[in-house]
Parts: sequence; C-alpha cells; structure tokens
Amino acid sequence: MEYCPETILDQKTSRYHKIEPNFEAIEKSFVEFFLESYKKPPLSIILDMDVTDDQVHGNQEGAFFNSYYHGVCYAPLYIFCGHHLLVAKLRSSNVDPADGALDEL
Repeated sequence: MEYCPETILDQKTSRYHKIEPNFEAIEKSFVEFFLESYKKPPLSIILDMDVTDDQVHGNQEGAFFNSYYHGVCYAPLYIFCGHHLLVAKLRSSNVDPADGALDEL
C-alpha cells in the first residue's frame, strides 16, 4: 500500500506519495452498503460466519501450516448476510477458527 522512498525529505512537493488506507472506513462501508440495499429495515437477519483457507506460496508473514487445510495458508474470517459481505478479516491459520468472531459480531 505504499510507494514512497524513505529518502524523500519533502513529501508534500514530491511526486511520490504514501497511500494510507482508512481501515475503519473500509470496514464500515461493508455494513453501510448492506443497510442501503433495503428500503426499510428487515425484521430479522441471518448471519453466516465462515472461515476458509487462503493458500500461500513462499514465506508470507503470519502464514502457518494448517493440518485441516493440508497446507501453509491464512484463515480469513468472513461474515455474510445473504449475498452481502459484512466482514472480511485476514488472520493467521494458527488460531482457533472462532477466534475474533464474537468481537466482529
């Protein structure tokens, strides 16, 4: 997410700029898109929480061998409501599948 040589002293006038995402705003946008898809709020919703594998090749930081998935991977957590993605968290695969799920709810 960045392309800015550290040797640049004057960041404001340089053609190189660091790209800094606002993770909180990105996460909030998933829920906002979901809410805006309804003309009126639904009476109830069903949340689907899924953990899957994201296989890696090489030495990526935070990737571990997971015996369930038979490979070196990450174990991202996804929460859906219907076809709407509400949460997508990239996690190491050496954690319990439910790790962090309650916090995300």
